[in-house]
Amino acid sequence: MSISLLRSPLVFFYNDAVALSIKLELTIDGTLEYTLVQDFDADDNVLFEYAELVRDFIDIDPEDADTWTAKVEATYKTYDGLNGTGTELSSFSFDIFGSEGYEYTEPEDSVDVYSSGYLQTNNIIYKLDDEGVTLPVEREDVSKVTFMYEGEVVREDTITSSTDYAITLAGADWVNYTKRIEEDLGTFEDSICLTQFYNTYALVNVDKIFVDITGGNSRVRVIDVVNISECKYKPIKVKFANRYGAVQDVWFFKKSIESIKTTSDTFNRSIVNSSGNFDYKQHQRKEYNKQSTKALKLNTGYVDESYNAVMQELIQSEYVWVVNENNDCIPVNVNTSSLTFKTSVNDKLVDYSIDLDYSLNVIDTIR
Repeated sequence: MSISLLRSPLVFFYNDAVALSIKLELTIDGTLEYTLVQDFDADDNVLFEYAELVRDFIDIDPEDADTWTAKVEATYKTYDGLNGTGTELSSFSFDIFGSEGYEYTEPEDSVDVYSSGYLQTNNIIYKLDDEGVTLPVEREDVSKVTFMYEGEVVREDTITSSTDYAITLAGADWVNYTKRIEEDLGTFEDSICLTQFYNTYALVNVDKIFVDITGGNSRVRVIDVVNISECKYKPIKVKFANRYGAVQDVWFFKKSIESIKTTSDTFNRSIVNSSGNFDYKQHQRKEYNKQSTKALKLNTGYVDESYNAVMQELIQSEYVWVVNENNDCIPVNVNTSSLTFKTSVNDKLVDYSIDLDYSLNVIDTIR
């Protein structure tokens, strides 16, 4: 069952010289949600566009790949009367998975999601030492994902197909050293010795990933993994829904700046008390409706110029999260509205800076 990219139009065209009308029934995740009726035009044609209708039923949870797609069953019935009346002449149906992905308008940038399997654009992944690496893959078209280090297999994930869900996350349950201690109810105490140990031995070592693609054009996709050890700055992981509608990780290794800004309204009021005197401890110009929001500026550090595509997809994404120290996904909105593509020829070393606004107000005032 194929994945349809719902941020781009999803069009169904049909021609019938006998029928006068057609009915479309859309069943989404097992529930009949829409019934659309349309008459054929003078040329015996009919056209449906229903991507936006399906998008309403996708609400992405970054930690649950089952929420990244919606299963759609489309049933068409033709009639010899107008407005879906009269005798039913024919009936046919097909199933698809819909995702929050999109096509580009330029043909050379269009995405062949139907034979991709590996649902990311980049063939190079940068990750923090002793942190796992995950890959969103299509269940139907991928049989196995193999993680390797220096020619040795360190992990192998078998991918199983599903009639209900299109995407799964290979490498989803990596556990680094700190998390292993915490899961064993221990207390992690950092030290110089441990830091030196980390710099010498990464406990989650991966330098290549092989994706066995069986659907469409069968092949093995090879992904290079670069492990980064950052001693000066605190690396931050960002998750976002990419052009396939799958959630992928991108690490920002260099300087990060967090800021806060406030807004409020004011009014002037009398501060004369019941005795007729000014109460100087009271605010004559009183603030109300005071709100505050936080923002974050992140820097990737030096990366391969293929990350042009990753950064483009990030600023175009409508689903973005920052992963905090507790491994919680905090929703953010990308405030960077433009991006200058960089190349190693023009810019020598390629790095990117991105501005994010936290989606949650600091003070909980939404009622």
